[in-house]
Amino acid sequence: MTVDEKQKIIEEELLSYDDWDDRISYIIEKGYALPEYPLQFKTNEFLIKECQSKLWIYCECKNEICYFLAHSETVITKGIVALFIELYSNVTPTEILNTPITFLEKSGMLKLFSNRITGINGLIKTMHQYAINAK
Repeated sequence: MTVDEKQKIIEEELLSYDDWDDRISYIIEKGYALPEYPLQFKTNEFLIKECQSKLWIYCECKNEICYFLAHSETVITKGIVALFIELYSNVTPTEILNTPITFLEKSGMLKLFSNRITGINGLIKTMHQYAINAK
């Protein structure tokens, strides 16, 4: 599945909830579903410095496909990063770099998370850097 296809699914899932609280609950549930994050990657090297909450992200690329793992100590941040992992895992570095993020704006979540935009931009920048390094 392409990043665009995944992004469309995420948009539709978020927009299927009329109530903002339901959208937030959906995002939190996504975070709870993340796999266990390995302790050896819970270091400053993998910390997203721009994020207000502690957020670690690790990427491994095999056979030109990227796989991401992440952990945050806050449920909202963990949920947000889970959406990006869903979007960017299991695709090529080229696709990560060439597909603009649209689901935040189209789903209205950009407005809701406006106070977290610096951290989100830091997350995207880090994921893109992993993709650049993998090429």
